[in-house]
Order: sequence, then structure tokens, then C-alpha cells
Amino acid sequence: MKQLTEHTGASYKGKALKYAETVDTKPWNAFYERSAVISLLPSLTNANVLDAGCGSGW
Repeated sequence: MKQLTEHTGASYKGKALKYAETVDTKPWNAFYERSAVISLLPSLTNANVLDAGCGSGW
């Protein structure tokens, strides 16, 4: 089994930061997927929410 190295962690961090910087401007996410998912949710006003998903956690 290959061990994770510092390089792997740095590579992931760089990709994760780039994703977080651009995710809101990509048409698929900004105008299609996110709006569809949000439309399925109940009102979350004054709610405590745990985001246990992946991505930028938007």
C-alpha cells in the first residue's frame, strides 16, 4: 500500500484551493446543480447544519 507523502498533501491542498476559488463561477455548479439541490431543501433559517459532504463546503 502506498503511503501518503507530504507532496501528496501539498498537491491535494493546491487542487482544493483552486477548486474553492472557481467552483461558484462554473456554469454546471453555479446555475444547474446547486440551484436544483437548494430547491429541494426546506428552509434552513436559524438552523444548525453539519456539512459532511465534499468540495468547498459552500
